[in-house]
Amino acid sequence: SAPEISKLREKSGWITYFVGVKKEKNIVAATMLLAHKRHFGKYEFYSPRGYLLDFKDEELVDFFTKELKKYIKDKKGYVLRIDPYVIKQERDIDGNIVEDGEDNTSVIKQLESLGFKRVKEENMEQVGWMFSLDLEGKTEAQILKEMKPNTRNIIRKTIKIGIEVSELKKDELESFYAIMLATGKRKGFRVRKSAYYENMYDLFSKNNEIKYLVTRLDLNRYISLLNEEIDENIKKKEALSDSRCNDGKRKSYDETINSLRKKVDIAKQQKKEKGISIITLAGAMFMMTDPE
Repeated sequence: SAPEISKLREKSGWITYFVGVKKEKNIVAATMLLAHKRHFGKYEFYSPRGYLLDFKDEELVDFFTKELKKYIKDKKGYVLRIDPYVIKQERDIDGNIVEDGEDNTSVIKQLESLGFKRVKEENMEQVGWMFSLDLEGKTEAQILKEMKPNTRNIIRKTIKIGIEVSELKKDELESFYAIMLATGKRKGFRVRKSAYYENMYDLFSKNNEIKYLVTRLDLNRYISLLNEEIDENIKKKEALSDSRCNDGKRKSYDETINSLRKKVDIAKQQKKEKGISIITLAGAMFMMTDPE
């Protein structure tokens, strides 16, 4: 996907270079370098998710870095930023380091010895922490079973009330952008311009490497399902005998019915305020590169 990213960056004034190392005519190391003019005519260089090589090969890492320094200096570069796609230390679902798991702390030490310095997490271009979920060969039931009970219950509940996932086409990206703006304002983060998302779609959709997915709720269906649940609880309450031992159950049914009625009122209010019956709740941009 490097050529596509280079085209995207070039729209923002970045210059692109592709460099690598050959050994017996085979490419053993490569990276895309992006350069942007900063102050005093000097250039900032950035290698997104670079380098592409075996980081366990210390000799190759050493050679490539030193040669890159010379190359960048010749291009009036004053800094090189990299964020290698390498796991520092493998952790379990609770964030604890996995004993005998993947460990690349030696890679970090070598990069630091070559002059690289770690930046503060808030200044990182890529995320500092990443979670991956292995889906290969697993059924939906197996994946749900591996989740925490509360997460599993929430997912099942959203399916039950009629929330659905939809894929957006380019002319529908406005609804995704509206979510980004609202979330950015609420959470206090900077949102890229809408052209960025459109450009990403143009560059990556042809190879099926990008998807914009949103969750939507049909308020009419939601209200109907809530009313059905209300009727079910009313019938169960009415089926109870007048015995005092059922007072607790009757109270519980009343609380459930009142809660459901409040949800109906809120849904009706939303429908009235927005003037639409289908509302978009959340969205995400997914990048896909085999096998992720």
